[in-house]
Amino acid sequence: MPHKSAAKPAPDRPDTRHVWYVSGLFDPAWAEAAFEEQARLVPAGIHRHAWVAGLAMLLLMTFISAAEVGAALLGAFFLLRTRRTIRLWPSSLLQPVPLLIIAWTVWQFTTLLWSGDVRLGLDEISEARWGVLIILLWPVIRYRHTLIFVLVCSFLITNAAQWVHWLFNGADWLPWVREPDRISAWWGPAVGGTMLTGALGLHLPAAMMGRGRTRVIGIVLSIVTLIAILMTGTRGAWIASAGLTVIVACVAIWTSRQCGRLLAGLGVAALVLLAAGLYLREPIMSRVHNARDEITRALEEKDYTTSTGTRIIMYWWAIEAFAEHPIGGVGAGGYHAWIDQHLVEQDIDPARRRVLDHAHCALLHVAATSGTVGLLIAGAFIVHALRGAFAYVGREQLGTYLAGPGFALVGLLLISVFDSVHVNTQSAALMAALLALAPGWLPREARP
Repeated sequence: MPHKSAAKPAPDRPDTRHVWYVSGLFDPAWAEAAFEEQARLVPAGIHRHAWVAGLAMLLLMTFISAAEVGAALLGAFFLLRTRRTIRLWPSSLLQPVPLLIIAWTVWQFTTLLWSGDVRLGLDEISEARWGVLIILLWPVIRYRHTLIFVLVCSFLITNAAQWVHWLFNGADWLPWVREPDRISAWWGPAVGGTMLTGALGLHLPAAMMGRGRTRVIGIVLSIVTLIAILMTGTRGAWIASAGLTVIVACVAIWTSRQCGRLLAGLGVAALVLLAAGLYLREPIMSRVHNARDEITRALEEKDYTTSTGTRIIMYWWAIEAFAEHPIGGVGAGGYHAWIDQHLVEQDIDPARRRVLDHAHCALLHVAATSGTVGLLIAGAFIVHALRGAFAYVGREQLGTYLAGPGFALVGLLLISVFDSVHVNTQSAALMAALLALAPGWLPREARP
């Protein structure tokens, strides 16, 4: 008889073919047994751990002091449970993303040997500490769907703070002093734009590909987030959010069985955003006119003292720093010091130039400070982070919030063109949380 071929997997089965090399670093059966043992022996401990993790996620996207307190509480509770969770650690730490974070941190410390500012370098390296969220959340990864919703609620707290900022802007009691067209609450406007671009990635899949109540929630929160992004006045975030919307829309059109409904929903959302844009037209047009003027002054008059002009010259200096030090860069924290020295060599007083601590572009900052070695690690990190985030996202999961972390990471990748997301505390924390909630390998209890 002819050989009968194996049945093909169902269309909605998660594509996990790429994780063979992940489980090759640890025994999946042993890891599954460790999760089953935890569930059997200490179910109450898992529930308590989940509550503490939920509190940490709720505080994570608020002001930074609260986020750090929440993370510290989670870390302390995790350590108290070490005896019950230590068997779970290998299946978390031996996945590609955590290993690459460790490799990145080791390389960053190595570059301090030739950095011109070790103190600033240590500050930059310290942002890698948020990567510990990957292992702190691992024992309760079965609750990742709930934790994603809690993360969404954390963003809503900041959205509410933005509205308070807008309503009472300029009041003596309000702690946030910003320009009139930069409404970002406790985040700086640029950081706020970065964070909200990530938040938009959480909502758009549900808005465009979801069903029923999930779709309604996704649409409403996508619109809320887009308006919040407009309120920050962060032009890079506007561009990145537009790009992210196009990407998710293309995925939705490619996979949707009801394109008519999808296009109708996009039309309604566009009308709402148009109305919001008309209402906020003065601050929006002010930012647009400023950008056009600043770019013209930078390119034609060599005036790099403006906000946009400074970013343009920061990009160029990062390219020059990489060209001079292509292997190891100028060292973590050494970017500002290298520019100062570079200006002195050209008989220019550094005090007369506006110099920033980072290049305002993650790729260029990595190239300038960490060289080709850093670029290779960062490139591998991006590939494995995205592949892991979508490993268990099949067609049926694309319309749920389980797809949110993956698209939020895409949003951070887009906004990284305008911001060094890995050296900012808030965006580093968000990136770590997203990676923790969407690892490349999951135990059966956590799979869709």
